[in-house]
Amino acid sequence: MKQILFLLTSTLFVTLTVQAQQKQSKFMTELSFGPSLPIGRFAATSTNGDKKAAGYAKPGLGLQLSAGYYLNRSFGLLVSAGYATHPQNKQARRESLTRAGLKINNIDCENWKELKLMAGGFYITPVGTKLSLITKLTAGVCKTGIPKINGSGIDTVYMAPAIIQTDKKSLPWAFCYQASAGLQYKLSQKWYALVDVSYFNATAVNKYTYTTYSLSPQTTVIVGPTVSGKAKYGLATINTLVGVGVNF
Repeated sequence: MKQILFLLTSTLFVTLTVQAQQKQSKFMTELSFGPSLPIGRFAATSTNGDKKAAGYAKPGLGLQLSAGYYLNRSFGLLVSAGYATHPQNKQARRESLTRAGLKINNIDCENWKELKLMAGGFYITPVGTKLSLITKLTAGVCKTGIPKINGSGIDTVYMAPAIIQTDKKSLPWAFCYQASAGLQYKLSQKWYALVDVSYFNATAVNKYTYTTYSLSPQTTVIVGPTVSGKAKYGLATINTLVGVGVNF
C-alpha cells in the first residue's frame, strides 16, 4: 500500500512539473533591427508621369519593437512600433538639377525618417524542435516629412549664382501596412533569436498652394492665378531584421 501511494504521489509530482514547464506563455515581445531597402517610387530618381514624386531614397536602417498576446499556441494579436531612416541619393539630386540648367557646386540632403505604429496578428508554425515559422500581418499609421535640401551653384542660362533650398516639411499621418515572414530559433525555455523579412508600404500626401507671378514688358509685376495641388510620396521598403524575443 505504501509503495502504491508513493508511486501515485511521484507520478502526480512529475506530471505537475512537466505541465508547469510546458505552460503556455500569454505574452511575447521582440526587438529587431537591420537594413531597409527602398523600392518603387521611394527609390526613384526621376519622374515618370504619374502623381507620385521620386523619393531619391537609398538603403537605410530599420528598428522595430513588437508585443504580442497569444490567443492559443499558434495564433495571437500583435502591436508594433517601428522607425527607419534612409539617406538621399546626393549624386542623383545633383544630376537632376544639372539637367534643369544648374551647375551645382555643393549639395546637402537630410535623411528620410519614418515612424510606424501598427497592429494586427501573427501565426506560428513549428518546423522542428527549436525552429518555428512566424508570419505577421499588421496595419496602422506612418509619420514622415519631406527632407530638407541645401545647395549652391550657377544658373547656366543667366550665368548668375543660384541657391537651392527646401525646408523640411512635415506630412500628415498616412495609412500603412506590413506583411512579414520570419524564423524563430529557441535559445531557452523563454528566449529565442529571430530573423524577419517584411514588405512595408505607405503613401504620404503633400498638399500645396502657390501663386504665380510674371513681369509685363513695362516690368510691372502681374499676379497670376493661385494653383493648388498635391504630391504623393511612396514609402515602400523591403526590410530584413534580426533580433531577439522572449515569451512570458
